[in-house]
Amino acid sequence: MAAALALLWCVPFGHALAQSGIGPLDDATPIPRGWVRFSVLNSWTRFDSRFNGTGGLDPLGGPLTTDSLGARQLPLLAPVEGALQTLTNNPQQRLTFGKLVTQSDARIVTTPLVLEYGITSRLSLGVTVPVVQTRQTAQVRVNARAAGDTTKTSNMGWIPASLRATAAQQNAAVVTSLTAAATSLNGLLTRCAANPGGAGCSTIQGQEAAAAATAARATQFATAVATAYGINPQTALVAPLQGSNLATSIDAQRLALAAQLAAYLPGTQVGTLTTAATEFSYVDLQGSFQTPGLLQSTLGGGIDSIHTTDRLGVGDIEIGVRYALLDHISRDSVGPPGFQYRLVLGGVYRLATSRPDTARDLLDIGTGEGGGIEGRGSLELIGRSVGLTLAGRYAKYFARTVDASLVGYPIAGFPYPVFGQVSRTAGNLVSIAAAPRVYLNSWMSFEGDYQFEHVGAPTFEPIASVDQCSACVPPEGAVLPIATSVQRFGVGLRYSTVLSYLRHRARYPIELSYHHVETLSGDATAPKLFRDIIQLRLYYRVLR
Repeated sequence: MAAALALLWCVPFGHALAQSGIGPLDDATPIPRGWVRFSVLNSWTRFDSRFNGTGGLDPLGGPLTTDSLGARQLPLLAPVEGALQTLTNNPQQRLTFGKLVTQSDARIVTTPLVLEYGITSRLSLGVTVPVVQTRQTAQVRVNARAAGDTTKTSNMGWIPASLRATAAQQNAAVVTSLTAAATSLNGLLTRCAANPGGAGCSTIQGQEAAAAATAARATQFATAVATAYGINPQTALVAPLQGSNLATSIDAQRLALAAQLAAYLPGTQVGTLTTAATEFSYVDLQGSFQTPGLLQSTLGGGIDSIHTTDRLGVGDIEIGVRYALLDHISRDSVGPPGFQYRLVLGGVYRLATSRPDTARDLLDIGTGEGGGIEGRGSLELIGRSVGLTLAGRYAKYFARTVDASLVGYPIAGFPYPVFGQVSRTAGNLVSIAAAPRVYLNSWMSFEGDYQFEHVGAPTFEPIASVDQCSACVPPEGAVLPIATSVQRFGVGLRYSTVLSYLRHRARYPIELSYHHVETLSGDATAPKLFRDIIQLRLYYRVLR
C-alpha cells in the first residue's frame, strides 16, 4: 500500500502564513511497535496576489500603492493637512507626496523535522520542530513617470536634514512677525476704542471690524504655519513643493494678509515661507543610512521602511499523539484481498516557540501563530488499485502578546501608527481534505489533492496598561482581520516501500512524495498561493 496523501498544511492569510505544522496532512499510516519514523519535509510556498472577494485578484503590494500619498495613508499628517487648509483658506485642500507604487511577492520555506515512536502497534508519540524561512520582497517606486513626462503629481516635499535649521528659522520669523502684528493691531483697537483720536487710530477708523478680522487671521495664519511648516529643526520636516499650486496659493494668502496688516500698521512686513526645492522621492520616503525618512519620522509614526524582509527561525514546536482506532489493513505476505480501511485519531499540543510578526514592519511575516491544541482524524480506504484518504483538523490557539497597532489591526496596508503590546488569539481552524489515488504498482501511486479550510478571524484584547486611541480610525487601505475560507487542489506522486517491507517484499522501508497544490478560490484577503512539497520518511526498528 502506498502511504496516504500529503496535503498542504493549513495557513490563514496575513502575518500567520508561516505557522508551524507536522507538514501537510496527518495521514493514517501507523508506526509499528518499537519503530522510529523520521520525517523531513520541504514546503515551498509562494504568492504575489490575494483574492478580493469579488472573484478577482489584487496584487500583494496593492494596499501599499496609491496615487496620492498623504493623510489617508499616514494619519499623523492630518494636522499638517488641516493647517494647509487654513493657510490656503480652502477646506478642500489636500496634501500629497505623489504617487507610490509597491510591488511585492512572498515566499515561505518550511522544513518540519518530525520524530515519532511506535509505543504499540496502534499508539505512537511524536515531536515536530519546524524550521521556517520567510521572505517578502518589495519594489518601491515614488513619483515614477514615463520618459519625457514632467507632470508632477505631488504638492509637498521633504526638507533635507541639512536645511532644516535654516528652514525652521525662516518659518519662525514669519510666525514671529505675524504674532507681533496681531498683538499690535489688537492693542491699537483697544486703545482707539477708548480714545478714537489717539495716535495711529486713523488707519482703522471706521474699519474696526475688518481690522479685528485681520488680527484674528494673522494669529490663525501664524498657528497654521507653525503646524504645517515647523519652527524648529525637529518639526521643519515638510513644506509645499516649489512652484506647486499649493505653494502659490499659500504665498498669495500670505501677501494679501501682509498688505492688510500694513494698511492698519504701516511698515509691517511678513517674511517668506520655506518651499521644498525637489519633488518627493524614494529616499525621502524610506530614509538613508542613519537619516530617517517620512515613514520613520514623527509624521510617519515611526513605521519601518517598505523593504524586503527575510526571517529564519523555529516555528511552533508540536508534541503529538496518534491512535489507530480501527485498523483493517493487511500486513502479512499475502496480497490485499479487497476493500480495506483504517481510522487514526490524533491530538497535538503546540508550544509558542515561533517569532510573531511586528506591525511596525509593513512586510513582516512571522514564523508561527503561537501555542494551541489541535485534534486530527484520518480515514484511509483501500481497494485493489485505488484508494482514498479523508482527513480533518480542528485547531484552537492560545493568546499571545504581539506588537500591534492599537487602532484596528490591518494585515495589509498602512497601520495606524500608534503601537503597543496587544494580546492576540489566532482564529480557530477547521479543515477537511480528500485524497484519491491510483496505485500504479505496489510501490508507486498517483494522487489528487483537495482541501477546504476555514480560519476564523483573530481576536485582539488590549493589555490593561496600554492607552487606547478610541477616536482614531484605521487608514484607508488597511485590512481588518476577517474569517476566510479557501479551496485548494493539487496532484502528487508517492513512492513507498513501507507496506511491502512489512510483507517482506522490500529490503528497506522508505517513503518519498512530491505534491503541487494551488488555492483556486477564496474569500477576500486569502492569498492565491502555490505550494510544492517534498517529503521523505525513514523507518528504523529500535526494539524487536
